[in-house]
Amino acid sequence: MVVIKFRGLLFVVLVSLFTLPAVYSQELLSNLQATGAADFVSTVYTSQEDERAFDLNVRSAEFMVSGSIDHYFDGLINFAGHTEEGEFELVLHEGYVSSSKLIPYSRFRVGKFFLGVGRLNQFHQHDWPFTDAPQAHNTFFAEEGVTDSGLEYTFLFPTTHFFELTAGVTRNYCYGHCHADVAKPPRPLFYLHPVTFFEFSSQTGLQLGLSYLNRKDDAGIQTHLAGLDMTFKHRQGKRLVWLLQAEAYYQDQGSDSVDNIRQVGGYCLTQYGLSPSWLLGLRLDAFSELSMKFQTTNQKRDDLDYAIVPIVTWKPSEFSTLRLSYTLDVDTTKGDKDTVDQLVQLQFNFILGAHSAHDF
Repeated sequence: MVVIKFRGLLFVVLVSLFTLPAVYSQELLSNLQATGAADFVSTVYTSQEDERAFDLNVRSAEFMVSGSIDHYFDGLINFAGHTEEGEFELVLHEGYVSSSKLIPYSRFRVGKFFLGVGRLNQFHQHDWPFTDAPQAHNTFFAEEGVTDSGLEYTFLFPTTHFFELTAGVTRNYCYGHCHADVAKPPRPLFYLHPVTFFEFSSQTGLQLGLSYLNRKDDAGIQTHLAGLDMTFKHRQGKRLVWLLQAEAYYQDQGSDSVDNIRQVGGYCLTQYGLSPSWLLGLRLDAFSELSMKFQTTNQKRDDLDYAIVPIVTWKPSEFSTLRLSYTLDVDTTKGDKDTVDQLVQLQFNFILGAHSAHDF
């Protein structure tokens, strides 16, 4: 039996906003944008014996309200739910105040939000161009992305060429998927994300970004994460002809009492639009632990995990997506027999209500 946990007064406020009575002014209603989204994923086939095939899962459901607070500030409240150990939990995913009108060439947000680093981490799962995240994203961030509470500031340099710099500082109590604060960390998390953009035509552009993230947890483990993200889009009218999206990261993690773990990984997605509705994609993933050694000899142990993911997407409108993907995942670690896993997934998601477009 699925149990729904209603958490906090904010959820009550959210439901109220969805059901405002007619006595409220039309001006207030027109200022709000209400959105609901659901993401269904079904495993059609898996080669792993401990996993079930034909298992439909409501991976996530989101309820969001956003709008202008006044002539200076905007606000957003987003609740996201997922099934965990047989219970469907609905928790606050994002809730922040933002503004682009107080400081020239600047925008900021204060509250809880997805950390503004990389590419994939800034998008909700139902907006991804594929079903499951690559191993590099799962390792360096989290399966659904990293959110935290803090302050993020972005400055757009007043130059002829587009260049902006985002800097953020957050609480650092939780990194990844967790439901409560852990022990107090010695200092906050901070990150930087400079971005530039090249416009080749009105419908063709390339965005490049660099990322750096640093944190130290309550156990004294310090993490340095550096990365590069690239997104290229070419359109013809409503048809997205080409999408090239790639991210690569290097992470060094350790402490005075623990040997450093050095990892590198990323992915590259190439997607071609047969029409405005039909899309063919191919994603290549790679991940390696550079610091892996043999326990007996302490010599370097070569390690490489890679995956090949062909994808077919039908997107009849911006509000619904049906996607079929096949994943061939190969783990090659020196000294061990290669392991090969196969997975076929069917995904369907939809959006109800307003859905603001992403910048690029």
